[in-house]
Amino acid sequence: MKCLSILPLLSVLLFASVATADGLIIVQPKPRELVVQMGVKYHRVDAVIDNQVAKTTIDQVFTNPNNRVIEGTYIFPLPEDAGIRDFSMFMNGKEVKGEVLDKDKALAVYQQIVSQMKDPALLEYAGRGMFKARIFPIPAKGEVRTKIAYTQTLVADNKLVRYVYPLNTEKFSSTPLEDVAVRVRIKSKFPIKNVYSPSHVADVARPSDSEAVVGYEQKHVKPDKDFVVYYAVDDKDIGLNLITFRESPGQPGHFLMLISPSLDTAKISRKDVTFIFDTSGSMSGPKIEQAKKALKFCLNSLNTNDRFRIVRFSTDVSLFADKMVPATRAKVNEAITFVDKFQATGGTNIGEALKHAFGVDRGKEAPAHMMIFLTDGLPTVGQTDPAQLIAQVKQANGEGSRSRLFGFGVGFDVNTRLLDELAMTTKAASEYVTPKEDIEVKVSALYGKISSPVLSNVTLTTGNVKGVRIEDMYPKQLPDIFKGTQLVILGRYTGHGPAAIRLKGRTDEGQKEFIYESTFAERDMTAEDVPFMWANAKVSYLIDQIRLRGETKEVREEIVRLSKEYGIVTPYTSVIVLEDGDANVGEARRTNVLSDVAKKSQMMTELRKRAATARSERESLETAVGQKAVSNAAQNAYQGKEGLGREGKKVVGVEADSDRTYLDFEQIAKRYQKRVLNRSFFLTTDDDAWVEDGITDEELAKAHNVKYLSDEYFALLRANPRLGKLMAQGQKVSFRHAKQVIQVR
Repeated sequence: MKCLSILPLLSVLLFASVATADGLIIVQPKPRELVVQMGVKYHRVDAVIDNQVAKTTIDQVFTNPNNRVIEGTYIFPLPEDAGIRDFSMFMNGKEVKGEVLDKDKALAVYQQIVSQMKDPALLEYAGRGMFKARIFPIPAKGEVRTKIAYTQTLVADNKLVRYVYPLNTEKFSSTPLEDVAVRVRIKSKFPIKNVYSPSHVADVARPSDSEAVVGYEQKHVKPDKDFVVYYAVDDKDIGLNLITFRESPGQPGHFLMLISPSLDTAKISRKDVTFIFDTSGSMSGPKIEQAKKALKFCLNSLNTNDRFRIVRFSTDVSLFADKMVPATRAKVNEAITFVDKFQATGGTNIGEALKHAFGVDRGKEAPAHMMIFLTDGLPTVGQTDPAQLIAQVKQANGEGSRSRLFGFGVGFDVNTRLLDELAMTTKAASEYVTPKEDIEVKVSALYGKISSPVLSNVTLTTGNVKGVRIEDMYPKQLPDIFKGTQLVILGRYTGHGPAAIRLKGRTDEGQKEFIYESTFAERDMTAEDVPFMWANAKVSYLIDQIRLRGETKEVREEIVRLSKEYGIVTPYTSVIVLEDGDANVGEARRTNVLSDVAKKSQMMTELRKRAATARSERESLETAVGQKAVSNAAQNAYQGKEGLGREGKKVVGVEADSDRTYLDFEQIAKRYQKRVLNRSFFLTTDDDAWVEDGITDEELAKAHNVKYLSDEYFALLRANPRLGKLMAQGQKVSFRHAKQVIQVR
C-alpha cells in the first residue's frame, strides 16, 4: 500500500487534542509542519489568604523545543468569582506589566507589534472562568517567562475553608518540570486549626495561632492533580468579619462582609421540597439512571419534619401526590418506587411542569419551599416561549414568597438563559452538568447545602450616629442562608465609625434579626484587594445582565469604565504588554499604530498569496490528494465503513521524519470531528474550518457570510445566545440556522 503524507492533518490533530488542556501555551503549527508543544521549565505558586481573601501569583517559564520562533496561546482556568489582578512578561530580563485597553485596540496594537518581531503579550477574556494570553515571539529553543496574579474570596463551609490551585494541567507538559513549588500563607483574625492538604505531602508551619504556612516542592515531575488545602477556624461563632479599604475620608470606601448567623439562636427550619424531574426522550441511557440515583439520595436525605412531592414531566405530567406529604420513611419508600419506574420518552413540557410545581396549596403557615428542577433540554411541548415561562413563574411566586427554584441543566443543549432567569427570579441558583460529569455527585452536593435552611428573605442595613451608609452591594439579591454557609457581600460605603449591622430574615419561628457591632474605617489601606473584588463582582453582574436581557450602550460603557479603572479583563477589554519603548505611547502615536494595521495586514496577505503561487504544481497536487484521501478515510472509519488503509488492521502507515508510524483512523476521526448541540461537525483540511455535517459545497457557495467578531457577528450572538456554542468552535465555522447556512470567516 502506498504511504500517504498526512503531516498537515497530524498538525491539526495535535493542536486540537491539546487545546482542551488548560494552563498551557498552545502552539499553532504552520501548514505541513509537525510541531512539539511547549514544555514547562518551572511552575511556582505563591498564595496569600488573608481573612478568606486569597491572592494567587503564578510564575512560570515555558520552553520552546522547536527550531523556529513561534507564537503561542496560553489558556488557563480561574474560579468563577476570581479576577485577574496583574499580567506581565519578562522582556530582556525585566518585568513589564500589562495595561487594559479596549479589546479591538489591544488586538490591533498586538498585531502591529508582532509584525515588527517585538515582544507583546495580549491577555483576553475567553469565557466564564477562563482567560487566554497570546504571546509572541517565543524564541527557537528558547524560553518565555510569565507572571499572573488573581484574587478570589474563599467561602467557609461549616467553618472549614478550602483553597484549590489547578496544578493538574501541568501533566500535559511535553517534558517533566524541572521545578514545581507551591506556598500558601494563611492569616486570620481568629485562631486557625487543622491545616492540611489531602492532595499532596506538604509541610505545615505555624508561626502563630492565627497564621499558617503550607509548602510543597518537587523536581523533575509532571503534576497530575490539583493542589488542595483545608483549614478550620476556631469553633467559637465568629458572627461577622468586616474588611474595609478606604484611601481617604473624602472618598467612598469599599467593604467585604463575611456573615455567619449563630446556629445557637437560628433554628434549622423545616421545609417543603418539590422535585421537578425531566423524563423526556433525550434523558435516555446512563443520564436518566444517574439522575434517578441523585433524586433517591435527596429523598433519603429529607428530615422527618419536612414535606415533599415529585413532579415528573415529559410530554405530559405525572405527580407523586397532589399535595405536600410528610417525609415519613413509608412515604419516602413509596416515592423511591415511583422514581424506579421512570423511563425516558416524549417531549419537554416545562410550562406544565412549573404550573404543577408552583400551583400546589401548601397552607397558610407553610415553611420555606425548595424546588430542585432537573432538565436536559429546551421546552418543546406546550408553552415554549422563555419570556412567557419566566412571567408565569413570577406571577406564581408572588412578592415575599419563600419558594426557591434551583435549576440543574444536564448536557450541552440546555437553555441556560431560561434556567438562570428562573433561578434569579426566585432568589435561587442554577448549576450545569456536562456529559462527562457525574449528575449524582453534583445534585447531591447542592442538595446537601440547601437542605438545612436557616434564614430566608434576607435584608441588610446599617446605622450609626455618623451616618454610615452602605450602597452598590453585590450580590444584588441576598441569597438564603443555610446551615454552615457564609453570606459574602461586597459593597461601598460612606461615613465612618462604629455601626450596627442588622441582618433580618424569616425563620420557621417568624422574623429574626441579628445585630453585629463593627467599625467602618475612616482610612484603611491594608486590604487593597477589596476594591478590585467589588469592581469584579459588579462587572460580573453587568455581564450577566447583558447575557440575560441583551446589551445596552450604558451597560457596555460602564463595564469598559470599570475594566480600565480597576484593571479587569472582560469580553470588551484586553490587557496588552509592551516594551518600555511602546508602553508610554500617547494617543497620537497609538492612532498611527492602529492606522498602520490595515496596510500591514494587506501586505502580509499579498505575500502569502505569492508564496502559495510559488509552490510547485506537484507539491500542491500531492497535498490536495493526500489531504482528501485522509479526510475520506477518517470519515469512513468513523462511520464504520471499510475505508482507505483499513485492510483488516484499522491502521494506515505514515512516514514522518524517516520513522514509520501507525495511526488508528477511528482515533483520528474522533479528533477530526465533534458534536456540538447534538450536531456533527467536521474539520476541513484545506482551511481549518468546522463545517456542520450534511452541508454541501453548493450550500456553502450560497451561504450567508458573517465576518468573525464583526458587529453582525455579535448581533447574531445576542439575538440567538444558543449559537454561542457553535460559534465558539473557532474563527471559521459553518452551520445551519433559520433555514439558511451561516458561514463565519
